[in-house]
This record gives sequence, structure tokens and C-alpha cells, in this order.
Amino acid sequence: MQAMQASSSKQQSLQRILSIGLLLGIMLIPTAYAATYCNAPPLDLQLPPQAGAGFDKLPLDTIVRISSALKDPAIAPNSPFFVHGSGVLIRVRGRQGIILSAYHVTGGRELVMVQLTDRLHQNRILWAHRIKDDPALDLSAYQLISRDDIGRGADILSVEIQEKESTLFVTGFPTPEIALYHAELFPNSRLRIRQEKLLGSKADPGLGLTIEPFITSDCIDSGMSGGPTFNQLGQVVGINHATDRASRHKDGSMNGYLIPADIILKFLKQ
Repeated sequence: MQAMQASSSKQQSLQRILSIGLLLGIMLIPTAYAATYCNAPPLDLQLPPQAGAGFDKLPLDTIVRISSALKDPAIAPNSPFFVHGSGVLIRVRGRQGIILSAYHVTGGRELVMVQLTDRLHQNRILWAHRIKDDPALDLSAYQLISRDDIGRGADILSVEIQEKESTLFVTGFPTPEIALYHAELFPNSRLRIRQEKLLGSKADPGLGLTIEPFITSDCIDSGMSGGPTFNQLGQVVGINHATDRASRHKDGSMNGYLIPADIILKFLKQ
């Protein structure tokens, strides 16, 4: 009898060890995969930028945080997890409260939550409903439901950037991966600005796009997807798409990809 009890106790202990190991494996594997190693340190400014810092023309108060359900609520209504990303308020034919972001951030959901980050409406959370999206372009457009006092918006560059080595400012709110496991609706993070160079475009990014994205001189941090990339005049020249994770190695450089402004304008006009 004692031998049977001892054997049962050992089996229970082994099961507990295996369960803990499996749980740690589930937690650590996606976190390690999603870690982003950028080559250059970010400028990491706080809002508003200090006078004389060289960013006076950047409409940083148009950048927003976005949170959407990780799973379709119709399929998993009790799922506590969220996808986090960034977006930008834009001007579109006189309409106010239009949010532009990446499809892989919004997931094509009918409704997403948007957190405003300007000084007047700091941390105010609003609902936005879907206007249109295109997974092949990785673009989504949403309309804020309550927008009466939202009168600002960034301008999109109306011509394609031709010259290489242009100075760009990749912006957004990086998200710590642990926020997903804590089911945080809007993780607290500072606005990040990466001053990078435009290296041209890439015909086959291997990222499921049907267009040629821009390539930047450094990577894009997790959570900055969907955020705007500005030129020195404060115009939106692209929407942050992804980072080339496939080329990640100890001594190698990583590049970011942007959906260019001419594609954005065509997407909005259709």
C-alpha cells in the first residue's frame, strides 16, 4: 500500500514538473522570438519635444496607441489578450478623426480602442470603427466614433520619395512583450523616435505584401507597427510595417519596412 502511495506521489510530482516546464516553454518561446534587437539607440523623446531639439515640425500629437482583440470576439468572447500597436491621425478630404494603422495591428476588427496621447487629451480612450482595410497592403483605416474635438491630423506626402539616404523619423509606442501575458489594455510606454535613413525599396520582402515596401537603415521596435514615419517637414512618408527578423544574427544589421505614402494615398482614394 505504501509503495503504491509513493509511486502515485512521484507521478504527481512528475506531472507538476512537466506542467511547469510546459508553461515556461509557452511563455518564453514567443517572447524570445518577438524580441527586437535594433542597431541604433532610439531618440526616445517625451511629449512635447524640447525646444531646439530639431523636431519642432513633427506632429507628434497625432500619434496614437491602438489596442485590438487578439482573437475574434465572436469566436473567443472571453479572450483577455490584446494586440498592441500604433497609429496616426490623418487629414483626409476634410474629415476629422481618421486613424491610419497597419492591418496586422487592427486585425480587421470592426471596432478597436484608440488612446490619444497629446497633452490636451492625454490617455483618453476612444472607440473607432473600421472604414476599410487591405491585408495585402497591411493598411487599415478607422474613424473615431467620438471626434467632435479632434481637429488635428498629419499630412501625407503627395509625391513619391525619389532620393535615397533621406532622413526619416520612425515613430510609435514600443510595447513590452510581457504586456500580452498580463492582458494589459494599453501598456505604459514612452513615445519612441528613431532617426533613420531611407535605403530604397525591396521587390520581394517575403512578408506577404503585394507591393514594394521602403527599407530603412534600422529596425522597427515591437509595438511601433502601424505608427507613422515622418520626413523632416512632418509629413507622413510611410506606415511602419515590420522588421526583417530573418536576417537577425549577432553581428548583422536589421532593417525596417514601411508602406510608402503613394500606396497609402491610393488605398485611401479607392
